[in-house]
Amino acid sequence: MIRIFNPVFDSWSILLLTIGTFILAAFFLSLQNIKKAYRVLQENKSNINHYDFYDDHIFRGNETSTSKIDYNKISEVFEDSEYIVCFTEINKMMIFKKADCSEPILNKLRDTITEEKRSKQKQHKNKGNIAFILLGLIPIIVTALAAIV
Repeated sequence: MIRIFNPVFDSWSILLLTIGTFILAAFFLSLQNIKKAYRVLQENKSNINHYDFYDDHIFRGNETSTSKIDYNKISEVFEDSEYIVCFTEINKMMIFKKADCSEPILNKLRDTITEEKRSKQKQHKNKGNIAFILLGLIPIIVTALAAIV
């Protein structure tokens, strides 16, 4: 009975393996894109942005453009010993050097993401990452089991 379905199963297993590989590749490429964006911003330090901080928004200006960024548009805040990074959209971020910012401004940036919002993001991110990885691994495991049988 297995031999009857063997040609069909082989083509499905190749399809599942291909889909799983693309899903895993997309996951790791998205992580690489964040690292690349950070590196590009570090390399383009000559294009200096000027930020004015207000109670409900940040006004950003440079030689070529200006924009108003509401604090509630900040979706993620990362911090290390030298910088604080605020993501406003998937491929848009603002990097602030801590040494150039006053403590009230740093606290305002840190407080834009409340603990409730942060915990919801972590839960959603963890669930999404697990689901994404499982979607990639299931076809690979099925294909490996088919090869064993």
